[in-house]
Amino acid sequence: MNVNKLILFSLLVASTTVVMAQDPWVYAKEATDVWPGADAKAALVLDDGILTVGEMGLLDIMEGEVLMVKTDMSGAVLWEQSHDKPGALEVVNRITAVPSDGGFLVATMLIDGYRPWFFKTDAEGNMLWESAAWSDLLGENTASQTLAYQLPTGDIACVVANDVFRQINIYTVDNSTGDLISTTTHTFEDIIGMSLFSASTSDIVNTADGGFLFASRFGVTDSFANMLIEIDETLALASTSNIGLATDNFFSAQIALRADGSLIITGAKNVGFFGDVFQASIAIFGTDYNFINYASPIGDLFNSTLGEIAQTPSGNYKLIRYNYDGVSFDPATGDYLEIVSMNAAFVETDSAIINYAPYNLLTFITAVSDEQYITGGMAWVIGEPNYYLVVASGAGGALPACIFNCVWPGDADNSGVADMDDILAIGLGYGNTGDVRDDMSIDWYAHFTNEWATALPSGVNNKYTDCNGDGIINEADTTAVSNNFSLEHAVYSLKTAAGEVPLIFAPIAPLVIGENAVPILLGNETDFVDALYGLRFTAFAEGESIDATTVKVKFNDSFIGDALDLLSLSKTINDIPAAAGAVAKTDHVNATGYGEIGTLNFVVIDNIAGKVEGSPVSLRFENIRAIDVNENEISIAPSDLSLESPTEIVNSNSTSIHLYPNPVTTNEIFIVSENAIESIELFNMYGESVYSRGNISTTKITLPDLANGQYMINVQTAIGSEAIMISVLGH
Repeated sequence: MNVNKLILFSLLVASTTVVMAQDPWVYAKEATDVWPGADAKAALVLDDGILTVGEMGLLDIMEGEVLMVKTDMSGAVLWEQSHDKPGALEVVNRITAVPSDGGFLVATMLIDGYRPWFFKTDAEGNMLWESAAWSDLLGENTASQTLAYQLPTGDIACVVANDVFRQINIYTVDNSTGDLISTTTHTFEDIIGMSLFSASTSDIVNTADGGFLFASRFGVTDSFANMLIEIDETLALASTSNIGLATDNFFSAQIALRADGSLIITGAKNVGFFGDVFQASIAIFGTDYNFINYASPIGDLFNSTLGEIAQTPSGNYKLIRYNYDGVSFDPATGDYLEIVSMNAAFVETDSAIINYAPYNLLTFITAVSDEQYITGGMAWVIGEPNYYLVVASGAGGALPACIFNCVWPGDADNSGVADMDDILAIGLGYGNTGDVRDDMSIDWYAHFTNEWATALPSGVNNKYTDCNGDGIINEADTTAVSNNFSLEHAVYSLKTAAGEVPLIFAPIAPLVIGENAVPILLGNETDFVDALYGLRFTAFAEGESIDATTVKVKFNDSFIGDALDLLSLSKTINDIPAAAGAVAKTDHVNATGYGEIGTLNFVVIDNIAGKVEGSPVSLRFENIRAIDVNENEISIAPSDLSLESPTEIVNSNSTSIHLYPNPVTTNEIFIVSENAIESIELFNMYGESVYSRGNISTTKITLPDLANGQYMINVQTAIGSEAIMISVLGH
């Protein structure tokens, strides 16, 4: 959208600047198919607006760029800037302001190689210098966390935590040119006075007097040490303090300096007897940076941990909390991610669940005032480009009710503007009915509305055409067009499908002598069903060891509906090892989703005195039809599968590999491949192999204890290899 038009639009919908600043707003920038990754990482509240920084890119090809976005307090975009280090994927760590000249310092870590990269911009985001002349000379695996800030001398300190070599390096550079002046190094072993076998730095922040603090978890003999370390303005070691008691198994996330000079550190504390229960915790420190005690905003589920925290001017807090049950971890669940409000005594007073997209992660939060805060991160559908996401609360901390696929009353064709074309759209949809909107106001803001079963010929869902939200498209909807005529909004549409919907067999274990039940999956994270009302198919299980009379299809509870509420039928076909199956809804409402819908059941017989090893079993689908509630055909893409009875999967016509859960919160993961898995190898973010295994005959893999963070798992199959990024959280 044109920036001037957006500013004009903001002036039209709010009478004063003060009111505008209290309206919730969102900035969402979609990544590209070439560089599908996007993440907003940090924010600065300035006198004249909000500056956020993050990155877009693609890990597979190690390419990307840093994105800087400045908005005014009402969300109108003032400028955007992109900065690229050619041949690298820049992972943004932090941004700080330069007090002497109004510029900004951005600290990143480069992948691959894990070297630091810093740059300075002017007040408009134009790059003034970057660090490649000296930082490119550093060896691989020299950066784990980075920070750049201005020293009292006027020079710039580029701080790099090097967890691989267990040291902190401070590169002092000239503020005007970025040229290297000197290097200061502190080894972690010298700092804490103990021999170490590992280190993991979670956060680094600069202090008002020109020094900085960092929090690290150190592996020492038979134990761990969690430390807060202070470096003063001369870049010398000033103090150390345990985070909690020396024996506390605390995993720090973020250091937050408070208005009185004291600080807090967010994270999670292991409180389980078997080391399997993590509770969100805040470590509280005094102005001398010595630990005082813990506060524990635990959360509603079995496990929880904290992200960033922000103190409001009145001394209260806003923080990010992640919840999970200790068995499965899924950022698609509605109660997974929360913004929590706490008073000055760390007592929870309110919480708001964040569930704007199928998947949501928030990286930062900062307070603008007691009323308003800014948070951001990313939102996405698996298989589609991510959104770089910034969300601002409004009066009383109210968040936007809707961000993606929202209805703006009067924009009947969801084009981004209320105009005469919307009258034509109302005419095309006239008489169609659907869900009544919870909020039936026709004021110009984003409204959440359920999808309707009908759409305009262009494919735009009729929920947009029902401008007043009363559940029917008629002449009453023209009032919203008239009232909001010429107003504009940004169209943020999350894609819901990218191609034909797959229908596959997904065995979770080798075949066995006797009864077998092979799961049948419809759709996946990328290509799922937008609108399904019924499905029928014939499933074959062919092989010399199959008892043809036992083949049947069983439908179970699924995204289609509860099995008891569905119409379903399975018929074994005489003389051939196949069964016909059909399932249909009865409530005249389409189902949306993906996953297991049932099983193909059959018996493997022990023929020829049990000598069945190497006997092939072929699973396939035929005679497939799927429809929506209006009897429109849905395109289904079936996959055949060849198994070996009774040992393992040996062949497939698909190269797809599925790994779950991801992120990982226990030691167990499942890898499903339609080709035999020969071996796996796990690498940490420094490129070091931390686990490998061959001769795999099961989908369940038990991993060793891993530190929280990002890992790359390489899966070798009979036809090639595939690398998958996983996140470990909650260990």
